[in-house]
Amino acid sequence: MEKINAEKIFKSFAVLTDYPSDLSAVKEHCRRLEYAGLAEGCFALLPSDTGAFQEEYTRLFDFGKDTAPYAAFHMFKDERTRASFMAELAGQYAASGFSRKAGELPDYIPFVLDFISIKGAGECAGLTEALSQAAGRIAAAPSLGHSGYGLIYSSLKIFADECLKGGTDELEHSF
Repeated sequence: MEKINAEKIFKSFAVLTDYPSDLSAVKEHCRRLEYAGLAEGCFALLPSDTGAFQEEYTRLFDFGKDTAPYAAFHMFKDERTRASFMAELAGQYAASGFSRKAGELPDYIPFVLDFISIKGAGECAGLTEALSQAAGRIAAAPSLGHSGYGLIYSSLKIFADECLKGGTDELEHSF
């Protein structure tokens, strides 16, 4: 039995918001969120095979500004402010020994989620606030409609907001 806590939930969101390469891992993390009372029905909305899931991800996130999976893009209209945020974030990663995929921007939402899952939500309140804002905007994108990703991003916003209020104690139970 695995104990679910906020950091494990953030890790599940990191897996579910990243480009899907392992459908079994996606299903496992989707079940974890459902068990924690988040993203209920997510599992039923998943495409049946990895190829279909990858096509859906590409269609939804690679071509639309309203669904770009980058936190700073949804937070700052000004390029300089966005660049400053990303430089600070890259500095936080480096100072913590956190490495990310080469070529990906530091505000890529799955990386931010993975970082929070390692450092802890309490230590990353500013990043959790950034995720809440970005997730809310992405979840509201009409192109997500009734997809599993719409449910995942709206659940991420709800969860991030709960973390900011300090209300995640009830998630600590065995899975």
